[in-house]
Amino acid sequence: MRKKQIWSTILFLVVVLIFASLLGIFFRSGEQVSYTGRFQTVGDFPDDHAWFNTSQPLSLYDQLRGHVTVLYFEDFETLDDLRGLARLDQLIEAFQDDPLQVVVVYRISRNMLPELYAQVETWDIGYPIIVDDLGEVSANFEVNSFPALLLIDSTARLSAWYYHGWEDTDLEVVVHDLLIQGISSRTLAMDPYIPDGGEYIPDRLRSAVIEKN
Repeated sequence: MRKKQIWSTILFLVVVLIFASLLGIFFRSGEQVSYTGRFQTVGDFPDDHAWFNTSQPLSLYDQLRGHVTVLYFEDFETLDDLRGLARLDQLIEAFQDDPLQVVVVYRISRNMLPELYAQVETWDIGYPIIVDDLGEVSANFEVNSFPALLLIDSTARLSAWYYHGWEDTDLEVVVHDLLIQGISSRTLAMDPYIPDGGEYIPDRLRSAVIEKN
């Protein structure tokens, strides 16, 4: 009788382990596209990088303090990327009076920097752009594929991220929730930051920049 109880216990434990393993496989099998809960405090933009549409480097903890910030990582290699910019325009229009800021992280090589002037004008990119010529910005935010869109809340926490197909996401709902959270926690800025539309070129990149005609 005792031997039978021992074998029953062993069998029960084996079944539990198998069931737990199957559950683990099931939950890992789905591709994680986005995360809309509070995740982790992020770093900041690295120093010594070029910026367009702002005459000074921006910081999540200075100019954009208390803002919901959208980081859009793209290499802008095809005209289809214009769809992403159009989607961002819609988002900005919906929250034009709120402390929401879009920052474009432009992945481009150093020798292509002069062409960026023309592309920014041709594509009418009006958001602050940080030039990720060294890949440091992508590394700071752990982005390894393009396009990518990250949402940072008013306390500089990564709250959501999206990759391919992000244009079809209801970003307005997520941004609205983050703004409400900022109000509730009293961390939301009173007014939106308005970039001055200039440019900032660090010394290390000045030799790579050709004067605009």
